[in-house]
Amino acid sequence: MPNLDDYAHSMAIDLSNGKVMPKVAAQLTGSIIKDSWSGSTTNTRTFTTPMTGFAIVNRDASAALTFTINGITITVDPKEPFEGKFEPFTSVTITTTVAYKAIVMG
Repeated sequence: MPNLDDYAHSMAIDLSNGKVMPKVAAQLTGSIIKDSWSGSTTNTRTFTTPMTGFAIVNRDASAALTFTINGITITVDPKEPFEGKFEPFTSVTITTTVAYKAIVMG
């Protein structure tokens, strides 16, 4: 029989609509977190040392956002997380009008 405590700890309630959704955790390994920030406007973050990992969660329920690293632009759909490793980069541009949380690793 499944353990209901394990199930309950893996779910979260979306307060914007009351739906139960799976929790999503960053899975990047082998990197050290160098910076973390939240926002809801377009900005470019520049780093003094090269970074290699990036994770972002689009916290909005209806609008996508994009980010650009090394000339690669990626769309993150509503309520979607993204994580990935890149060739070393020193800046990331997040283009958005919706809330997000971002982390860079080096």
